[in-house]
Formats: sequence, structure tokens, C-alpha cells
Amino acid sequence: MTIMDELVRYIKETQFETIPEEVVEHAKKRIIDVIGCAIAGSKSPAYPAIIDLVREWGGKEESTILAPNAGKVPAHNAAMVNGVLASAFDFDPCGALVEGKSAGGHNSSTTIPTALAVAEQKAAGGKELLTALILGDDITSRMLVASDYAASKGITAGWDAEGGFIHLQREHPDTRCLYVTYYCEETGFH
Repeated sequence: MTIMDELVRYIKETQFETIPEEVVEHAKKRIIDVIGCAIAGSKSPAYPAIIDLVREWGGKEESTILAPNAGKVPAHNAAMVNGVLASAFDFDPCGALVEGKSAGGHNSSTTIPTALAVAEQKAAGGKELLTALILGDDITSRMLVASDYAASKGITAGWDAEGGFIHLQREHPDTRCLYVTYYCEETGFH
């Protein structure tokens, strides 16, 4: 079994009921925090340009842009816009701590907007959203800490370290927990 197979199995087999309550409560607080950051980000000078661009692209109205009176756009565009808004003033939650080892990064400004957009598009419930978000953040954080990128290159060079790791979450959604289906369909993994 490959590491990716193990990762997919972990994601597919994890149930909301097995996630510790304090982890769920922390995730709920981060969601509220990031929504607040996105609303504040709608006051940034870049907001009108990104909204104009997304509206020009058009598409199905699937997911809400987290800004006053912004409406809905395709889910992938809502995830992108909301991520930009959430990180506009750099107040979004940051840092990953895994088994006592930490790394800097702004996972939440990408994982939360992505999870919210996909959950709205798929009409997922709260437990499904939280399970997906917690799993996505767990995997992203573990990869970030294991890479030692933030400590050795990223933060000292002035870069956020999580970008490449977030790609896993955006490109591999699962029907049950929102993040793995694409991988399974593309690779034939079941």
C-alpha cells in the first residue's frame, strides 16, 4: 500500500464521532475567525478587482462569497475569492502544531474557504463540513511540519509555507468528507 493509499483510507474511514470534542470546538472557532477575516478583507483595495474578475468568468451560482452583498459564484471561484479575502490583512489563524513540532503557515485562510464552498455546493451538513475541514487541516499540518519547509526556508525568506500542501485539499475532494473523490476518480482508487 502506498502512502497516498494510506492517506485516502485515513480520510475515507474517519468518522465525525471519533474526532475529539475539543478539536471540533476549535475548528468551529476557526471557521468564525476566518469568516470575520473574509468580511474584513472585503474592505481591502484588491477586493473590487478580484470580484470583477470572477464575475467576468461567470458560471453557475453555487457558493457564497463571504462579503456583504457579493452573492454566489462557482464553488472553486468562491473558495479562491474567500481565501484571498480571509488573508487580505494577514489576521487569519496561523501555525501548525503536530506532536510538539510546529511550523508557521496560514492553512485556515485556504482550508476553511475551500471547505465552506464545497460544502455549500454539495449541500453537505455541518458534521460533514467539520470532518472534512479537520481532516484537511490535520493532513496539511502534518505535511507542513514534516517538510520542515517553514523552519528552513519559508518563514525566514518571508514566504507562507503551506501553499503547495493546500493543493492536496483543493484537488482531492471526497463525497463523504469532501476532499478525496477527485483523487479516487483520477487514479481508480476505491
